[in-house]
Amino acid sequence: MRSIAAFSEDHDFYPSVLANRKEKNLIALIEGNAKDIPEQTAIDDYEKKYSYGEFVDESNLLAGHLCQEKVKPGDVVGLFMDKLQI
Repeated sequence: MRSIAAFSEDHDFYPSVLANRKEKNLIALIEGNAKDIPEQTAIDDYEKKYSYGEFVDESNLLAGHLCQEKVKPGDVVGLFMDKLQI
């Protein structure tokens, strides 16, 4: 993945959406954006774009799979990803 939009109080992306945000962590911001602007692009990896809604849906599918595999909070989970070709 090449980029993910990250937001902070001094970032000017979607200022009208951020003005009402009280969340202080990235997960809460992404979930809030999935609710408020679900079709807006969250990730663009040059092969596929993921909207906030898709990103949260895919994240929840992965979380469900990890729970089925008995992964608990605090467990270490390794991720394998293809190397980005620029």
